[in-house]
Amino acid sequence: MAAPTFESRIVTSALPGVGTSVATLRSRILIATLPGLLFGLAFIWRSSWVLNGQRRFTLFDDAMISMSYARTLAQGKGLVWYPDAAKVEGFTNPLWTFVMSTLHWLGLSASLISLVIMLIGLACIFVSSLLAARIARQLQPTSTSAPVIAAFCMSLCYPLIFWSLRGMEVGLLLVVALALVASSIDVALDPASNSRVHLTSLLVLAAVGLAIRLDFAVIAISVAVWIAWVVPTPHKFRVLIPLGLTVIGSLAAMTIARFWYFGSLVPNTYTLKISGISLVDRLQRGVITDLKLAPVLAIVAVSAIYLWKRFDVKQRQQLVLLVGTAVAVTAYSTYVGGDAWEFMANRYVVPALAVSVILSAVTISMVFSQPASPRRVSLAIGLGVIVLSSVGLAFSEIVFDGQITFQRYFSSTWLVLGFGGLTTFILLSAMMFLIRGKTQRASAVGLAAAALAVTFAFSGIGAYQWLTSGGFAIRSDQLQTERGLAIKDLTTANSRVAVSYAGAPIYYSERRGMDLLGKSDSTIAKLSPKGDFYPGHNKWDYSYSISTQLPDVVTEIVRPGDKDFTRLFNAKYSCKEIVSKDSYTGIFVLKTSKDIRKGLPASANCFSS
Repeated sequence: MAAPTFESRIVTSALPGVGTSVATLRSRILIATLPGLLFGLAFIWRSSWVLNGQRRFTLFDDAMISMSYARTLAQGKGLVWYPDAAKVEGFTNPLWTFVMSTLHWLGLSASLISLVIMLIGLACIFVSSLLAARIARQLQPTSTSAPVIAAFCMSLCYPLIFWSLRGMEVGLLLVVALALVASSIDVALDPASNSRVHLTSLLVLAAVGLAIRLDFAVIAISVAVWIAWVVPTPHKFRVLIPLGLTVIGSLAAMTIARFWYFGSLVPNTYTLKISGISLVDRLQRGVITDLKLAPVLAIVAVSAIYLWKRFDVKQRQQLVLLVGTAVAVTAYSTYVGGDAWEFMANRYVVPALAVSVILSAVTISMVFSQPASPRRVSLAIGLGVIVLSSVGLAFSEIVFDGQITFQRYFSSTWLVLGFGGLTTFILLSAMMFLIRGKTQRASAVGLAAAALAVTFAFSGIGAYQWLTSGGFAIRSDQLQTERGLAIKDLTTANSRVAVSYAGAPIYYSERRGMDLLGKSDSTIAKLSPKGDFYPGHNKWDYSYSISTQLPDVVTEIVRPGDKDFTRLFNAKYSCKEIVSKDSYTGIFVLKTSKDIRKGLPASANCFSS
């Protein structure tokens, strides 16, 4: 039997004895997204700052790399880092870069473009919340609380909020991923009815997802495998063949275009992060990042087990699709060794967060629609343990400054018990009192408490950082913007600027760049890695980038190296500021450069990160 759509009929609420119309359900879902939307607007405003009497907006440094490519493309000078740069694919999000390019083509200011990108990200969060509600409805058609909880938790999922509102493609990618899952369920539930509409939607979404990020193939393949399993044989190949051709064709077309334009079969970023890095090193770091994701994975596992026992065949099939998608993206993140930023759920695993939101929403809805029983207490205890783990991991991150190893992870048990014990005891006491209530009001309060607890488990250290400092790297991104503007005032158009932060300094200075860490430098990307594995940040050759080429300005040197290099650098460059034994940061000017304007303007101080 096909799951009813939002428009189909009056449905039965998950709260006993309450009927809710479709219009009322829609209103509740929209209202549920309001806290997330308001928080998103607050996040955007708090990320801005006043510079020279003008309020400015800027994006995460990686997003600013894409912005540089987008601006050069809009200027008609090619899809390169800056005009006349070598053709190197230093971005990972082609379609998102084209969106940015359109905004540049419209002639908007840099600050306004950043603001618009953030608002697009906020719109993606809103749409993702609605899609999460829709999938929750597909899983449990008779519930009106599951879609509302899903929309609420999704709109307040901090990793999604951070990555989307700092200018990354994560929000758009999640919209496409959730829409693909929902369309796949439509096709599987009723392959003979309206199959052309559903199939067209499936194909377009697969192609668009691959155009956003190449690794969307992990989700597309997961969906294709699931369809091969659940769709009846008479209709199976009518769906699989077009979908397979779309995925293969899209990948082939992008590979051919890449080789034609950039002269490489894979993105330069892939070479940088994978080439020369052993699988063992990647998996070891990947597993550590999975441990940080433990609360999310626990929610998926506990919810899946609970729902499997209560679902019919069709619902179980949908459950397999959702869990399979979460497992696939998590496995991919493990394979590549995670991301460079693991203070919260990384960019790759945000779809797994969405699955956690949907499954926990359906689980909570089903539990609170049943009479009081020990199962409710069991769920409360399980939820408390998950939240406890999240609290412990958050404090572990704070104490260890984000650098968690296996030893540190397991030695932080005392932190979990010490800081999380009291919080969890209070939560469990409240939950056990609420779930024993027999009134609709008590059940409603219990639903709200459970939704807040799950949202808290997703937020972790990221939300703490926002509360205390406005968010990870926000001030750093502002400083890099100021540094770029200062370099523009300091230098002529012919100058070359060597950077470790390859985004804001080049974008705002509008100068020729030299990427010290190789994201937009194919020579560096092909080098053997140095030091501990740190995705995208452990390849460099300063004798090649600085000692030989002598850029006019250097803005950041991570782990500068031996004494000979330090001696040479100190002799050749001025205005240096040493902030630690392993890094130089500031504005370093080549003493003999002819492309430096006389004197340092007041705004060109050496900022410390």
